[in-house]
Amino acid sequence: MTRVMALGVGIALSCVAELTLATDTESQDSNDARTAGGLAILPERPAPLLELNEPFLAPSTLSRGWEIPTGAVWRPSLWVFGRYQSALQYFDNGENDQAEWANRLDLFFNLRLTGTERILVGFRPLDRDGRQYAGYTFKPNENEGWAGDFDTDVSVAFFEGDIGEIFPVLSEKGYQAADIGFAIGRQPLNIQNGILINDTLDGIGVTKNTLFLGGLATNFQVTGFYGWGNINDYNQEPIGGTKIYGLFSSWDTYSTTMELDLAYRESDDSHDGYWLGLGSTRRFGHLNTTFRFNYSDATDIPEDNQVDNTQREGYLLSAELSLTPAATNDLAYLNLFHSEKNYVSLARDRGNGGPLASMGILFAGAGIGNYGAALDPTANKTSGFAMGYQWQLAKRRQLTLELGGRYSHLTQEQSAIAVGMRYQQPIGNRTLVQLDMFHSAQKRRDDANGIRVGVQVNF
Repeated sequence: MTRVMALGVGIALSCVAELTLATDTESQDSNDARTAGGLAILPERPAPLLELNEPFLAPSTLSRGWEIPTGAVWRPSLWVFGRYQSALQYFDNGENDQAEWANRLDLFFNLRLTGTERILVGFRPLDRDGRQYAGYTFKPNENEGWAGDFDTDVSVAFFEGDIGEIFPVLSEKGYQAADIGFAIGRQPLNIQNGILINDTLDGIGVTKNTLFLGGLATNFQVTGFYGWGNINDYNQEPIGGTKIYGLFSSWDTYSTTMELDLAYRESDDSHDGYWLGLGSTRRFGHLNTTFRFNYSDATDIPEDNQVDNTQREGYLLSAELSLTPAATNDLAYLNLFHSEKNYVSLARDRGNGGPLASMGILFAGAGIGNYGAALDPTANKTSGFAMGYQWQLAKRRQLTLELGGRYSHLTQEQSAIAVGMRYQQPIGNRTLVQLDMFHSAQKRRDDANGIRVGVQVNF
């Protein structure tokens, strides 16, 4: 699956895949395992909301399908699925506090044509552009009351496929170049683990897989991407008249997966810029590592920027280290970062935080309502860390404790240290209850606090 299409596939199937979350951890507990003749008995499949024609991941009789003029055989099936989230949350950043009940619904219609071709359309009817969520505001008092309305805008809509599968005659004649994947439409794009790009935008991506470079790489993949609309800038605000040109690549050696990503953005409103991303992922014994270097030359930073109006470029270095302690299923991790000048992402969707959002739960927002990150996720001349431990408890429960901090080389007001906790408890195969809490000691500002209780229902 291509990198451009991978996140689209993830969104399309994540809700259904999470319905089987219970089976993954339950099978690891020998006390709960159910076996017959030495073979594990799979639990009942949680079906999507709607299945027409062939079911999703279930035994069935395949239909004959229809042969289209290109020679491909399509067997259309419609799957409707999604996720509903609801949360009571309180967030105090040291200056203002907010209390609210927020709701979000992600609803997807997946028209599967073959194993490689499909059309996906998604809606988020309970929030408007990730800015106003349906629910009730308790604080601040001047905003108290019901909020939100029904939004019919399309959040995701794309077609993806493989040229060799759509035109099978090309493969039959030995044209290996026909093995090209593509996706066109409004699609999620996640590059460099969201540090370079983390947005849902209108565009087309074309990917060539399984290229071999002799002794340099066992598998080389390259994607060309052109984006023309629905693009948000580093402040997570829409920018019109903007185009994105990207060349994203990755390759495997015998010990390492490497990434090299290049992108250029041009705009009618001087939102131009160049971006570069380098990544390396490998294991050293039991230690999992990912090292990244990201550079931005973003000429869209306004002249009156109060952070640093002399710098229009910057870079971000990050390291992610993790391991599973012996005789456990737990995870211990340490993430480090350092940025010079002012690194900004090329495009970020609202709710996805800043370029440091992937560093830990203290840097990531909730993605629903006005609950922000415990630590500022922007990367303007700062250094920091996040270290934590994730326990896999009995009955599929999970507890994560994290300590993190950031030191600003620019202004002390942006320096802080925080401790946070996340507890997750599945209920059945479709529902997950999550509790988040944090406390942050901020330099030259009042302490920040947050607590939220959320429920996710997958269907």
